[in-house]
Amino acid sequence: GGNNADIGGSVVQSDIAFTVAARILGGAVVTAENDVRISALDDSIIAAITGGATVLSDYGVGAAFSTNTIHSNVIAEISAATVTATSGGVDVSAASATDITAIAVGASQADTIAAGGSVALNEITGAVTAQVVAAAVVSGASRVDVRSDDRSRIIAVTGGAGAATGFGAIGAALSTNTITMASSAIIDGATVSAPTVEVYALSRPEIDAISVGGSGAETFALGGSVSLNEIGNTTTAAIRGAAGDVSADTLVSVHARDESTLNIVSGAGAGSTTAAIGAAGSVSDLTGSVIAEIDAATVAAPTITILADTNADITAISAGGAGAQTFAAGGAWSTNESATSLHARVTGGATLTATTAIGVTASDDTSIIAVSGSGAGASTVAIGASFSTNDIGNTLSASVSGATLAAPAIDILSETGTDIDAITVGGTGAGTVTVNGSVSLNQIANTLDEIKAGLEY
Repeated sequence: GGNNADIGGSVVQSDIAFTVAARILGGAVVTAENDVRISALDDSIIAAITGGATVLSDYGVGAAFSTNTIHSNVIAEISAATVTATSGGVDVSAASATDITAIAVGASQADTIAAGGSVALNEITGAVTAQVVAAAVVSGASRVDVRSDDRSRIIAVTGGAGAATGFGAIGAALSTNTITMASSAIIDGATVSAPTVEVYALSRPEIDAISVGGSGAETFALGGSVSLNEIGNTTTAAIRGAAGDVSADTLVSVHARDESTLNIVSGAGAGSTTAAIGAAGSVSDLTGSVIAEIDAATVAAPTITILADTNADITAISAGGAGAQTFAAGGAWSTNESATSLHARVTGGATLTATTAIGVTASDDTSIIAVSGSGAGASTVAIGASFSTNDIGNTLSASVSGATLAAPAIDILSETGTDIDAITVGGTGAGTVTVNGSVSLNQIANTLDEIKAGLEY
């Protein structure tokens, strides 16, 4: 502390970049009586705590800044090799379980002017790939399983607080959080046989973010928080290549699935004898693509399924409040959008033969829950407003184009079960003038296609 001005702060920068690989390559011949497992995992963790504070000064600034980045590249593969499990299965699996936990808090207490703020910038990028490629020959007595799994997670907590016994105080918090990973499970130009062959690509990234700003002062107080969040994963499961030949005694499954989750809370409060403003907002976006396909390959089994589906969720809560003797304004807003593309397809001259059924399905079950609330109280003028926009505009396509399919039953289906639940509330109380409003704009405008072009039964 001091008699004039104090500044207290901290800065943290954390970066991790890893490549993790497990491979059988280049003409290798591997034979096992039981299971053969080729597995790669990245579980890197960043835990960053930053803080800045000042007290007992005329003018004070407390600030915290944190930037955290993970780039993960995980590969599990069989390439140009022969792998046989004579009484077990062959498992090719790649997984990323990277995690960023970032806490940033800035606070200040001063006699005249106090400002406390925090900023956290967090990002996870990279790719998770499980593949059997380049003329590999793989057989399992029980199964062949090619699987990728991204379960990246960001936990971000930001806070800013300012308190002044004199003129003014500001408390603010900002966080940006982004996950853009590619999760791919692929058989390309390989010969694969087993009782069951499963190609499964899974994305289940998650962002949990809390941002809070608060302030209190004699004359003027401003509290604010903003949270910007995006998940844009690409999820692909595929059997490809004209040289590809996949056969199973019971089932061939090609499945790409997205389970993205956004849980966002932003809040702000301000109190002053004269004037106070408290505002909080958040932006949450789901983008990316989910693709399940058989392209140019030959596939035979009693049952063949190609499925691209999503079960993504956005939950956003924002609240702003203010109280003052003369003027108070409280506001809250949230913008939430899903614009994901889902494609289940058979194309490129592929030949599929099933004795029971072939299914090509794109399915969407995205949901948005948005709650925005504001409140203000003043002796003279009070304003409270809350605003929410929620939009689900996913594109779904189940298609067969330029391929030959033979089965007793063939189903090509696009289906959606999306929903939006939105609550907006604004409240005010004043002796002279009160203005209170809440607006919620909600739209579900999915595009669904079922295409049969150049299909030969």
